[in-house]
Parts: sequence; structure tokens; C-alpha cells
Amino acid sequence: MTEYGLFNDEGCFEAQMYSEAEAENRRAEYIAEGEDPEDVVVKQMCPDHEGEANANCAECWREYE
Repeated sequence: MTEYGLFNDEGCFEAQMYSEAEAENRRAEYIAEGEDPEDVVVKQMCPDHEGEANANCAECWREYE
């Protein structure tokens, strides 16, 4: 099952959303509350490392060094 999370410059601040639409809806709630749209980003979570985005998981990249 694919998991999505919300990220800002500091990393993942909310996860455990299991559809991209659910994550986008949650992102819209943050924006409606006054968050800058560029500061709340939906990303697919790494299936192997908690709190990391799949596309740039630091833990996964270390395994290849």
C-alpha cells in the first residue's frame, strides 16, 4: 500500500495518508488555515524508512554509497 505524507523544509510533519487525493485534501486544509502553498508539499513516503520521502530517501541513498 502506498503511503503519502506532507513535507515542509524541515521534513515530514504528517503522514499515514493512503491516497494522493487524501493527502492533497489535507494539504488544502493547511493552505486554507494560512500556510504558504509552497511550504506544504505532498510526497510519496519511502516504504522502507519512516519519515522519509520515497524520491530522495537519505537512508536509501546511504545504502548505495
